[in-house]
Amino acid sequence: MPFAADVYALVAPAAGCAVVWAEQDAPQPVKPFMALRLGTSTGPEHEIYEPVDEAGFQLVRSHREVVLEIQCYGVGAVDLLETLKQRLRWQTTIDVATRLNLAVLDHGGVQNITALLDTAFHEPRGMLEIGIRRLQASTDDVGLIETVNIDGTITGGVSTSIPAHVTVEIITNGQH
Repeated sequence: MPFAADVYALVAPAAGCAVVWAEQDAPQPVKPFMALRLGTSTGPEHEIYEPVDEAGFQLVRSHREVVLEIQCYGVGAVDLLETLKQRLRWQTTIDVATRLNLAVLDHGGVQNITALLDTAFHEPRGMLEIGIRRLQASTDDVGLIETVNIDGTITGGVSTSIPAHVTVEIITNGQH
């Protein structure tokens, strides 16, 4: 499942109202609703390199962190976000996150961003930013060393010189 779909699968069941993507092309749902927006993504602090398998492939894993902005619109917006923040810490939600290779990080409190619309009325709004850490994995075709032959002379030991021959054939990405 793509990362955005994983984030939605984690947040939507805990939201307590309709959830949409902020940039989606669709009619606005009935309020209250939450709009998700994936923000800045940070690169890995380090890569984790697994051993090369028998076919010459190596699994490379790293953690990436993304800021998820959640805005809630409608009556009770701030309370809905406070409840969501709590539900994201429930064990059942943590279990879902683990299955999706995600972790929820806390980035701050819920903000009341109520706005005046058309100089006529105030629309209740709230915003919450949280960090989502994900495990990203990819496989690198590093190839295999298929043949090693040694040929030449080894000197400097206690006894006389030893003849040796070295031939190394490395196959990388299926090419010699």
